[in-house]
Amino acid sequence: KLFSLGAGDRQLIQTPLNDTLPVTFKSVALLFQQLGIQNVLSLFCAVLTEHKVLFHSSSYQRLGEACRALEALMFPLKYSYPYIPILPSRLLEVLSSPTPFIIGVHSMFQNEIQDLPDVIIADLDGGTIKIPECIHLSLLPEPLLHQTQSTLSLVNICTCFFTLTHLYYRTYRSFSKY
Repeated sequence: KLFSLGAGDRQLIQTPLNDTLPVTFKSVALLFQQLGIQNVLSLFCAVLTEHKVLFHSSSYQRLGEACRALEALMFPLKYSYPYIPILPSRLLEVLSSPTPFIIGVHSMFQNEIQDLPDVIIADLDGGTIKIPECIHLSLLPEPLLHQTQSTLSLVNICTCFFTLTHLYYRTYRSFSKY
């Protein structure tokens, strides 16, 4: 499909070559559990508007899963900037680059990442995100934002119910053996 952004330019959009959903296993669900619906939607909007997103955690597994989940949420779009789920300590200067990115850094380097003025920092262990004052983050338009939050809340409730039911059944089976 051909469209124009103005000034006489012409852009072409085509469907992805591989239109199957990305395989994330539990990564997306874990990201919502760790950060909450509002924070994940903020990160989603940050990535779509080409901001720098940095995850930090004491778990390398959580870092990889969070980066994978945020990238998967963009489907069918492809993230075309640096994507480094676990940044080695020798490359921390990459965080000062002018280009947008999705990067994961171990929490042992928390002192080195606190003074990044143009980076949105998501703390996976604490469940918070920090958006610097110099960043104006555009969120989804209001009718869509409310509908998305409501739908995701229902999915979260269903997931919690399923988990509780599973735990109850497993506990019941273990006690019924006696």
